[in-house]
Amino acid sequence: MPHLKSGKRFADNGQSFENEIKSLNDDSSGKGYDLSKFAAYTSGDPEALKIIIKSLTSSIKLTIEQMQEALHDNDFTTLSLLAHRALPNIRNLGAQNAIASLVDIERLRNNSSLNPLEVKDKVNKCVSELEEVYKGLSETILVE
Repeated sequence: MPHLKSGKRFADNGQSFENEIKSLNDDSSGKGYDLSKFAAYTSGDPEALKIIIKSLTSSIKLTIEQMQEALHDNDFTTLSLLAHRALPNIRNLGAQNAIASLVDIERLRNNSSLNPLEVKDKVNKCVSELEEVYKGLSETILVE
C-alpha cells in the first residue's frame, strides 16, 4: 500500500482517501501542483494513484532530459514539440509556473526572431520548474 511522505498509509475507504488527497493538495504546502484530478481518475484506488504518479514522474524526467538535449543542439522546433507534449499532464497537475514556462517554450516555433540567449533562459527556467514538480511527485508517495 502506498505511503504518504510522512509514512502514513492511505486509508482503504473512499472518504478517508479523498481527505488524504485533499491534504496532499493543500496549496499552502508550496508544492505547486495538485493531485486531485488524478486522484479522481482512480476512484479512491491508492495503487492506481501510485501508478499514475510513477508514470508522471517518468514522463517529466524524460521531458527534462530531452529539453536539455534539444537546447544543447539549438533545436527550437523539438523544444516546442516537447513543451506541447508535456502540457496536458502539467495542466492536469495545476502546476501553474511550469504551465506558463511550457506555453512560452511551445510558442517558440511561431517566433521567427529567436534570441538564443533568451531561449536558453526560458528553457532553463522551465526545466527548473519541471524539476520541482518531479521532485515533489517523487516524494509524495514513497516506493515500498
